[in-house]
Amino acid sequence: MTMTKSKATSDRRAVILRLIRRFIIVVCILLFAALICAYLLFSPRFNSKLVNMILFHPNQQSEHDSRLNNLSGVPAEEVFFKAGAQGPMLNGIIYKVPESKTIVLFSHGNAASLDCRIDKLRAIIDSGSSVFAYDYRGYGRSEGVPTLPGLIEDSDAAYDYLINERHYKPESIVLYGESLGTGISTSLARRADQNQQKIKGIVLESGFASLEALAKQKLALLSIYPSFLFTDPPLDNVAYVKDSHPPLLIIAGAKDTTIPYEQNGKVMFEQAKDPKALFVGPNSSHNVFSLDFAAYKLALSRFLKSLDASN
Repeated sequence: MTMTKSKATSDRRAVILRLIRRFIIVVCILLFAALICAYLLFSPRFNSKLVNMILFHPNQQSEHDSRLNNLSGVPAEEVFFKAGAQGPMLNGIIYKVPESKTIVLFSHGNAASLDCRIDKLRAIIDSGSSVFAYDYRGYGRSEGVPTLPGLIEDSDAAYDYLINERHYKPESIVLYGESLGTGISTSLARRADQNQQKIKGIVLESGFASLEALAKQKLALLSIYPSFLFTDPPLDNVAYVKDSHPPLLIIAGAKDTTIPYEQNGKVMFEQAKDPKALFVGPNSSHNVFSLDFAAYKLALSRFLKSLDASN
């Protein structure tokens, strides 16, 4: 009798131990699954809301700065165009320089609007080139909400507007990207090349090696994420310049702490194929070249004029 009770007690304990082990296994599996879900949900690839909050800082406005009405004697023409069939209405300004052989498509950085780029637009005009500056969706007078895929669509729309509505040839278009706009411009240049369209040149100002590399420079914790869990599109400038490309000018500020030159612009220039040129403003910071403006303007003018001379 005593042995029977002992065996029954032992069996109950064995059952309880098995249940506990199963419970622990299930809890561990659930915790592991939760960790995987959290890992994925916080990755740049799947957390677009956080990415958008960090990346985009637009100024929205009902009117442009009146100083944009005329730059260096060239009147502004304000235009509106659609970003794709279902996209928002975008806004831009064209300055058409008489007898110019070149038009510069200006894609600005992630903050403010095209109104904050007056001096750069004037420098382009003073070089003898026409310029088309536009605002991404959600910036300036453009409708919509900014997203990375949306900005790519906006750059396509601006480029297509020049080709289809203004009848410019790809061979007369120079892409100018500023900061975030460098990734937008290299993505656009890559698509133009895939479509057998040879653009005239490309200017990358205050640009990053890649958006992934910059993110990992700024926040080491992001190193836990492989490339396929970063943003789509990847906005990889180095990958673009390492391949065949039109004449390239890289512009950077030696005192840029937002996108440090040594880890970004310098890397791009060193890895880029020819033809390439470099201007580094010794006193300049991110997107701001006021302390080296004469030298910046000269480097930009020489580059744009060299494109006309080579054609």
